[in-house]
Amino acid sequence: MLYFFCVSYLISLSFLLKTSDSTHSSKRFWIKLLTCIHPLLILMGAVLTHSIEFIPAALIWALVFALLGDISLGLKHRFKLAMPLGIVFFSFTHLALSILFYEQTWFVWTLILVLTSWTLLFKILSKHLIFGPYTKMIALYGFLILMMFGLATSSTLLNFDVHHLIQWLGALAFLLSDTLLSQKYFAKEKAVWIHTSYLILYHFALSLLTLSVFL
Repeated sequence: MLYFFCVSYLISLSFLLKTSDSTHSSKRFWIKLLTCIHPLLILMGAVLTHSIEFIPAALIWALVFALLGDISLGLKHRFKLAMPLGIVFFSFTHLALSILFYEQTWFVWTLILVLTSWTLLFKILSKHLIFGPYTKMIALYGFLILMMFGLATSSTLLNFDVHHLIQWLGALAFLLSDTLLSQKYFAKEKAVWIHTSYLILYHFALSLLTLSVFL
């Protein structure tokens, strides 16, 4: 079962990468939904086959909110509220991941570092990206993803092993994916390669976070 889900994940992702993001048809939406539900299917399959005994609740919620965020962004061409709703769902994703990484971290120092770095980064990004009506939402979202990555880094430094390293790589891939995604949605000039790159990084992040449960 796990092998089947892993293979079907790769197949559906390959189809998704070949489908243009500008496609308004339902075809891309269903391919995206099928692809994005796979991390949850893999974890469910692992429980049913007794490959793992425990799945952190925070990770389950993170994957559920990510799926809801993907569904929302997949409908952005049809509904005006889909875009802000997608940002909200992915904000909850990073909040859930922050809870997952929270235990045994330098929380106060991480918070101070994140607040300082995000203040500087947002000023720089605001000069190159046009956030428009989403400025406040993106500001909060940026803080949450930096906090998520900061806690993942702190947790890995304090509890260095393969499990935490894989989680940290997943957090890094998520951060890089969202950085590219900000260019895709808000940059004045959009590079063609960004569409493929952010998707690969995003699903690489989900795969690593899912894999960490097995380690």
